[in-house]
Amino acid sequence: MKEKKAIKVTPEDFGNVFLNGGFSTIYHQTTEELKQLVTIDEFIELGQSFNHGIETYNLEMSSNLDNNIKHYIWLDSERKKAITVSFDESNIIHGLLINHVVSYPESDRQYTQNTYIMPIKEEWFVFLGRDKSVLKLSLCI
Repeated sequence: MKEKKAIKVTPEDFGNVFLNGGFSTIYHQTTEELKQLVTIDEFIELGQSFNHGIETYNLEMSSNLDNNIKHYIWLDSERKKAITVSFDESNIIHGLLINHVVSYPESDRQYTQNTYIMPIKEEWFVFLGRDKSVLKLSLCI
């Protein structure tokens, strides 16, 4: 008898799987620590509610958190909802955050006139901020 192979969600198809209701598949691919935080029924209900009115999710960026974990950010087509997910090299999900993107148009258009030299010479990632708070990738020159 042939053994049934488990369906795995890859980082590249995560947005489509989430949008198409593959919550059980995603849930079973998370770490035990994440499963202790939320039940499968809660996860399914939350996912269905979050997907309401969404047509598509687009992979906005990916970055390495360390040698074993890669972080991905998916945004809906209107850029109002975001999913951040962290996979290891075996595609086990170590982190998952769904969030509404909040913007503050008046203050987001304010820029400083100051110039700074950062002590960091390579690419760096700011997780929280104001404009597009889930997506801040900064390059130091």
